[in-house]
Amino acid sequence: MLAAMMQLEAPERDVPADRTVLQLPPAALLVVAGVPGEHFLRILLALPGPTGLIVHDTGTRDWRRRLLVSLARRCGRTGHLLLLDVTAKAALVGQQRRRRTLRRSAMAGHWHRWRQLRAQLPTPGGPDADPTGLLAEGWTSVRLLARPAADRLNRVVIPRR
Repeated sequence: MLAAMMQLEAPERDVPADRTVLQLPPAALLVVAGVPGEHFLRILLALPGPTGLIVHDTGTRDWRRRLLVSLARRCGRTGHLLLLDVTAKAALVGQQRRRRTLRRSAMAGHWHRWRQLRAQLPTPGGPDADPTGLLAEGWTSVRLLARPAADRLNRVVIPRR
C-alpha cells in the first residue's frame, strides 16, 4: 500500500525488474497522469461507485487535478497520483498508436506545463519536500514512474469498498 508521503524515487526502484502489483486502499481513485489525457464525463459518473477507478489524465492542468481529487474525497475515495515520465517523442508515438492525436498547439501547451511540473519535483533521494503542492491538492500519494518501469507494472489492485 502507498504511504501518505511524496514517493518520488528513481523509477527503477518504483517498480522492480520483474512484473509487480500496485496495491491501493479500497475504492481508491488512481489518476495516471501523462501526456496526453482522455475523457471526463465517464469519470464523474463512475466516482460514486463501489469499485476502484483508474483514470488517465494529462495531469498538466492544476485545476483539473484539484477537481479530480476533490471529487474523489467527496465520494469517500482516497486519491493517488501516478506521474508517467516520458519524452515528448514517446508521448506522440503513443498518441499515433492509439489514433488519438492532439493538435500541435494543444500538445505544445501540455508539454510546456508537464516540463514545468516535472522540473519542480524533488530529485530522487532528495528531501520529501512538496514544492509543487501536489500533496496540498489533497492527494494521498504521488509517484513518478518512467515509461519502462510502467511497462513492467503487471496490474493494479484496488479492493471494493
